[in-house]
Amino acid sequence: MLPGGGPSGFYNAPVTKAMILSLGFNTLLATMLDVRHKWHLQLYPHLFVHYQYWRLLTTNLLFPTTSTLLFGSLLLYHFRVLERTWSSNKYAAFAFVSVVCSTLLNLGVMVLAKWSGIKSVAKMPVGPFGLVFAGLYQYLRTVPEPVEGRGAGRGMIMLLGGQLLLSSFPESLVASGCGLLAGAIYEANVGEIKTWRFPRLLQAMARKLVLPLVASATPQDRPSGTTTEDQMRERRERYAASMRGTGGSTAHRVAMAGPPPPPSPDAVAVLEGMGFTRERVLVALRSSNNDVQRAAAALLDSRE
Repeated sequence: MLPGGGPSGFYNAPVTKAMILSLGFNTLLATMLDVRHKWHLQLYPHLFVHYQYWRLLTTNLLFPTTSTLLFGSLLLYHFRVLERTWSSNKYAAFAFVSVVCSTLLNLGVMVLAKWSGIKSVAKMPVGPFGLVFAGLYQYLRTVPEPVEGRGAGRGMIMLLGGQLLLSSFPESLVASGCGLLAGAIYEANVGEIKTWRFPRLLQAMARKLVLPLVASATPQDRPSGTTTEDQMRERRERYAASMRGTGGSTAHRVAMAGPPPPPSPDAVAVLEGMGFTRERVLVALRSSNNDVQRAAAALLDSRE
C-alpha cells in the first residue's frame, strides 16, 4: 500500500479526483472504440503536413494502455498531498503549466531529433507523462520521506514511475524527462510561473459546475490515538514507562541532560509556511527532537 493514502481518499483534493476520473474515462472509451493508436503526435505528417495542432492537447488526455492508466492513476492519487498542501487553485495551475511546458519541451526535442537525423524519437507518445513526472519531481522535492519504517512507500512510487518511463521506450523516456524538466522549471519559478492562476471567472465556474460533481465527503473523525497529538502523547508515555523500567540511574542521567532545546524560528517558519498552525508545529517539533523532516511527515500524516 502506498504511504500516506489515509482513510480520507479524495477529501480536499477535487482537482486530483477530476484528473483521474477524466483520464480513466478517456482511456477506457478509446480502448472500447479501438482508437488509442490514433492519438500520438508526429511532426510529419500531423503538424507540418496536415496541421493537426489539436494533437498537442489530445496526446495528454488519455493513457496508451490500461496498465499505464493504473500506474499513472496511482501516482496522481498519491500526489494529492501536493494539492492539499498548496490549495486546489495552485495545484490546477501547476498541472496546466506542467502540461504546456512539457509538451513544448517534447516538441523541441522532436524538432532537434529530426534535424539531427535521429529517427528513434520521431513521435510524441500518448499519455500525460509531463503531468505525472512534473508531479513526481515536486513530490520528491516537497514532501519529506516517510519515517517510522514507512520508507518503502517511496520506493514503490519510484517503481511505478519507472514502469511509466519505460512503457513506450524510447518515446516515453523523452516525454518523462521533459516532465521532470518541467517540474524543475516550475520549482525554479522561471518567469514567475508559480504566481500564475486561472482567471477568477474560470475558478468561479469550476466551483459552481465541476466541484459539486467531484467533491468528496468530509472524513469521519479518527479513532483515539491516531491524531498527531495523541501519537505524541503515547510516545511520551511509552518513553516514561521505559525510563521507569531501566532504573533510577538512567532516569537520573536523562534528568541531568535537561529538556531539549526550543525549536528554531527557521524550522517553525518552514512548517508554518506549509499551512499548519504554530501550536501544532511546536508540538510536532518537540516530539521529533526538532527534526524538521520528521515533524513535517507527522503533520502531513495527520492531515491525510
